[in-house]
Amino acid sequence: MADLTSGDLEVENGTGLVNANSYAGLVAAASYHNLRCNTEWADADESDQVAALIRGTDYLERRWCFLGTRFTDTQKLWFPIASLFYDARGVEVGETVPIQIEESLYEYALRAVIDGSRTSCSRTPSRTPAASSKRSSRRSALCSSRRNGTPGAA
Repeated sequence: MADLTSGDLEVENGTGLVNANSYAGLVAAASYHNLRCNTEWADADESDQVAALIRGTDYLERRWCFLGTRFTDTQKLWFPIASLFYDARGVEVGETVPIQIEESLYEYALRAVIDGSRTSCSRTPSRTPAASSKRSSRRSALCSSRRNGTPGAA
């Protein structure tokens, strides 16, 4: 496998990119981790950091169910959201990627770098596989119905 570079990152810029694969870029991630003295991030090579940001974004997209309507029909990632709503601080987060999503991505990406595993973000050691699978199926059905604008039952 070829080494990844910053050119392999397609960072969502708030316009609903069809090919976005990350909610944040390397510079923002480095700044976040530097402020928190997370030396593991700085010690990782660029290829591992790029892969970690992509895997972290993938995990966010699979793990969490976001309410609202996508900004465009063709965008790859869940954010930006066209319908206006406010976060817990009262900040409008309609046509942006909320800072909480970006910061969560930095943490998931750091975990992936530390673990050094392609599946590190998807592990849920406190759950049994059968229970996790059943819960995931119910959540997927609920999220699908919400994304399509219809109420769903879990």
